[in-house]
Amino acid sequence: MDMIIKRKICYSLILLLVAFACNDEDEPPPARKLGEFMKFTGGAEGTDEGVTIECTCDLNLELTEFEISADGTQHFNGSLGGEIVRSVTNDLGDGFSFAPFLFGDVTVTVKQNDSLYLSWPGNMGTGIRFYDEIALFKGVLNRDDGTVTGTWKCAPLDLDEGGYVDLLGTVEGNWGLEEFE
Repeated sequence: MDMIIKRKICYSLILLLVAFACNDEDEPPPARKLGEFMKFTGGAEGTDEGVTIECTCDLNLELTEFEISADGTQHFNGSLGGEIVRSVTNDLGDGFSFAPFLFGDVTVTVKQNDSLYLSWPGNMGTGIRFYDEIALFKGVLNRDDGTVTGTWKCAPLDLDEGGYVDLLGTVEGNWGLEEFE
């Protein structure tokens, strides 16, 4: 009888040791909240300070590096490139359109509450409102379909050269990210 009790105790200890040996390191890492290739689109339009403004975004986002911090925040590094078009017209319909091709490194942070911050450092601190406004996009991740939405401001290029004047008018619009297929 003692031998049976000793075996049960021995088996119980083995099972207990196995249970303690299995820890969080054996669990697979949390899934990425964002795809590697995403399409960034947006629009903003309206009238402000006597000018009519229309802006569109058509950019591609590639997120090549990914890591998770201890608090569960996901950090991505990659690049963003494409066009953001700004068209400005006065009451007579005179104006111009500016369509720079933009490209640069970005960092994307997705918090546990699904708030998202897309930082485009190459546009930070330029002193030109158009670029300063697109240096940081704030949005929210929709876990159901993996898309992201947010608002942004399309600001003037602070330009007054060669007949091209863009000193007035800021309009707010929406932007979004969806996985590239």
